[in-house]
Amino acid sequence: MKSNPKIGIIVVNWNGFSDTCECLESLLRLNYPNYKIFVVDNNSENKEADSLEKKFRNEKVEIIKNNTNLGYCGGNNIGFARAKADGFEYTVILNNDTVVEENLLNSLIAKFDDDDIYAVGATIVEYSDRNTIQSRGMLINKSNFTTQFIDHHKKVNSEQIDVANSVSGCCFMVDNDKFDKELFDERFFCYYEENDLCLTIIERGGRISIAKDALVYHKVAISSNKLSGFSEYQMTKNIFLLQRKHAKGFQKILSFLRDFKDFLYRIKLMLKHKQLWIGPHIIRGYCHGLLIFMGVNPNKFRYKLSSRKTRLFFL
Repeated sequence: MKSNPKIGIIVVNWNGFSDTCECLESLLRLNYPNYKIFVVDNNSENKEADSLEKKFRNEKVEIIKNNTNLGYCGGNNIGFARAKADGFEYTVILNNDTVVEENLLNSLIAKFDDDDIYAVGATIVEYSDRNTIQSRGMLINKSNFTTQFIDHHKKVNSEQIDVANSVSGCCFMVDNDKFDKELFDERFFCYYEENDLCLTIIERGGRISIAKDALVYHKVAISSNKLSGFSEYQMTKNIFLLQRKHAKGFQKILSFLRDFKDFLYRIKLMLKHKQLWIGPHIIRGYCHGLLIFMGVNPNKFRYKLSSRKTRLFFL
């Protein structure tokens, strides 16, 4: 590896102006000499892209404005394509609700010591308690595709025991030469896309690594029980898409049983929080997921949604 390769950092913004500003301010304090930040705005309200452009008039920051919300996957793909086209050799995917340490890039790039390393994840730490880890990568059980967060709730200075086979989508770096114009399968939109990426890396013979001393402080806890119709739909649907792409043989049966158990759990959680309006979103996600699992495009079906009252149509 040559000294100080060019690193692009992609931050996707969607109606998160204050968080994005704090994130960018921390990125501008990085002690790495050769980097640039690409802020991809997913058609935010209140002209946030213009406000970011006005606030951060800096040669290290470029604002990319999308005309529609392309989601986490589409937004990051836009930024990744720009970084590759501009000759950047490595790219960091970073959530906008984060603050980073000054040595982030040095710590991540140091882990690319072998040619078969495709991606390196950061250590994700609680924003409100900067000595408590959210995750040091993840372990995907490839028999049923359940996910375990490594070192969750451990102290930052603790030893890492497990070896990750998936990074956290909150922050990770990739070797651009290992990928084409896109990183993510945009059918995921958001949720499980980093699992899909890492499983694809492993299937190609690549490896995942975690930089223990690359600390990123994340405002949203991964253990959050907060429910929303959109997130419940995406998570329910996307696990089927993940299995459709990566499950083989008997794995498909185990995955299907796991999905049904997870479906019942989500219904239970919905009843516990007395948020019955979420139910149709979960059911729609499950139905669309089943269609995807069977190889049928769910877009052939039409549905209607409203914010608090939902009706489901299959035509």
